[in-house]
Amino acid sequence: MPVDHSNTPPIKSNPSVGKSQYSPSSGVQMDKCQFCLENILRNASICKHCGRTQLNYRELQEKCEYINAKEFGIFFLICIGVAFAVRWWLGLAAIVGVFFWRQHLIEKMMKDDTPLQVIIKYDKIKKASFIRNIIIGVLLLAMLLTNPSDDKCRKEIRNKMGFDLPSIERQNFYLFSLYKAKSLYGKEEYYIGILGQLF
Repeated sequence: MPVDHSNTPPIKSNPSVGKSQYSPSSGVQMDKCQFCLENILRNASICKHCGRTQLNYRELQEKCEYINAKEFGIFFLICIGVAFAVRWWLGLAAIVGVFFWRQHLIEKMMKDDTPLQVIIKYDKIKKASFIRNIIIGVLLLAMLLTNPSDDKCRKEIRNKMGFDLPSIERQNFYLFSLYKAKSLYGKEEYYIGILGQLF
């Protein structure tokens, strides 16, 4: 008969929460599985009921650090960048503040979330990151392959300015080209060639 765990509180990821239990019948120390909450041997690495590998403190911490970096990494970088733009010493203070703030969020996650919740978040973010990286890679490849030809860009620039130009300088980058056009009267205009178009 399955055990009813509806009234059983979740096992926290912090190893200090949830003490081992003693089984008088077998004389061994027992723990709760981090995922299905069934009784398992204290030092068991795999649950015999659900087959899930039990996470140690360091493994759980690494996953929480990964989740935190993906959820707040860009926000932290923006905060540090804005602080440096105001004052250099304010930027250094922001780095220190972000470090301790990040550590607090990681510790809070490890304390408040069960290992199963951490695993679900980790897998979800990792899958989203993989899909995002594929999309970015496809866009970058499209930009690289559709970089317009030099002759096409020069012709379009001449048509835009309405007369022949004495000089058109081009700087090539991996994903786009930068054109500097200068007319006979000293007028300068800049154009970017990207995605098969000239802007």
